[in-house]
Amino acid sequence: MIEPPIPANEIERVAAVHRLNVLDTPLEERFDRITRMVCTALGVPMAAFSLIDETRQWQKSNAGLPGYVIPRNQSFCAHVVNQDEMLTVPDTSKDMRFHDHPAVTSGLGVGFYAGAPVHSPDGFLVGSLCAIDTKPRDLTPEQLQVLRDLADMVEAELRADLLQRDNAKLLSLLQASQRQAMIDPLTHIWNRAGLNEILKREWSEARRREQPVVVAIVDVDHFKKVNDTYGHPAGDLVLQSLARRITSVLRTEDTVGRMGGEEFLVVLPNCKPEEMLQVLERMRTLIAAVPVETGNSVISFTLSCGAILVDPKAMTVEQAIEHADQALYEAKQAGRNRIVLAR
Repeated sequence: MIEPPIPANEIERVAAVHRLNVLDTPLEERFDRITRMVCTALGVPMAAFSLIDETRQWQKSNAGLPGYVIPRNQSFCAHVVNQDEMLTVPDTSKDMRFHDHPAVTSGLGVGFYAGAPVHSPDGFLVGSLCAIDTKPRDLTPEQLQVLRDLADMVEAELRADLLQRDNAKLLSLLQASQRQAMIDPLTHIWNRAGLNEILKREWSEARRREQPVVVAIVDVDHFKKVNDTYGHPAGDLVLQSLARRITSVLRTEDTVGRMGGEEFLVVLPNCKPEEMLQVLERMRTLIAAVPVETGNSVISFTLSCGAILVDPKAMTVEQAIEHADQALYEAKQAGRNRIVLAR
């Protein structure tokens, strides 16, 4: 395996990566949508939008890949940052740079790679949008153009207001090291510490604007059975899938985080009662309708949800979570795979 070269403008390039304020931030549907489009349009099982910093390849979004962080010296995408053009490897086993790479010889069994460069708004090459297959293949000129076009879409998102989400105010106030401590490494969404910060801010803002807030607790039904039947790696895939699907149905101002285990917390600021039910029901039906595929297994699962619509002037954050948790308990007692609103 040949390690990727270091670009001549490495200091400026890495600074541009950090200026994006995207490293170590949660999943976003706008980027997940693009990686899904890569898989569909090119007929590949794996795709990722990655940023390359000093020591690692960090994936803001991936489809079909098991993790989000790769050492830079083992990164396919790091080879893209030293050239301002598409990198295609039709057969990794015959390419001197990659033929003995661990991802080629074992594990993922990468047989094909194509990466399109992604630039920051100020013109630095900061990462790539890549397509990966387990078998050697070629892309047609039309497919290569599709990958380039989708990389352009990523760049357009980077040029747009990166702080679209309501919780981006928190991101702008935190240093990268603080953000890392608030991101759940498995699901790539906020962890309990991040949720606590977001809830404090949402409560204060909602009180100032005299607007309601929805707090919902989501729990995977019979999750222990999933782990016992299929193993903990499969259980991890279920939790990752759940995080992605919840993110995909939320509004831009909403927040989801992992409280721990198989419990997730959803915050819907300034949400009307009928809108609350629409969002939560979309989430529940999507989870129940689409199983998770892992190896030779297809895992179907459902979720239970307890929710409360709160006037922040009348109730504390802790009280709201307590009421939502009680509603979740009632949902489970009533048969699971349902939403119960706190009375």
